Amino acid sequence: MASRNIVQRSFDACGKSHFTQKRSGTWRRKLGEVEQSLNLQKSQYSLLYYVNVELAFPAEAEGAHIKGRAGSLLSSEDAERLATLLDIDGHSTPDENREAQLRALLDRLVAVLDELSSIGAVAAKDAEGGFKAMGVTGPARVAIDRSR
Repeated sequence: MASRNIVQRSFDACGKSHFTQKRSGTWRRKLGEVEQSLNLQKSQYSLLYYVNVELAFPAEAEGAHIKGRAGSLLSSEDAERLATLLDIDGHSTPDENREAQLRALLDRLVAVLDELSSIGAVAAKDAEGGFKAMGVTGPARVAIDRSR
């Protein structure tokens, strides 16, 4: 049970450090033209967690957003390590190591998000294939394509 608390505590520590508001377990912030949110989701079947990311463009059409797992924005090594640390049942890691590594990975995620403060920056990341494993709505696609 302690490992579960470590995951939640690490996630909330990241949120308190980098985001402005927590509502219904989701940390939110507005950075330039982009509203960003992070959500910690627990599997209903095991002690497995996921970190979900959403990028929304409020100045664009309603529903203009990109959603997906945080690992999609990280390097493949970091994404794999994050998945391992969030799988408490499948991978035993000492709690102090899990917490330190989770905080470091979440800080790397926030560094990626810090670069995505404009639709132009989002479009540049999209051109690199940065959102290929994420859901990009039609209105978000229009906004991204327009800014290229």
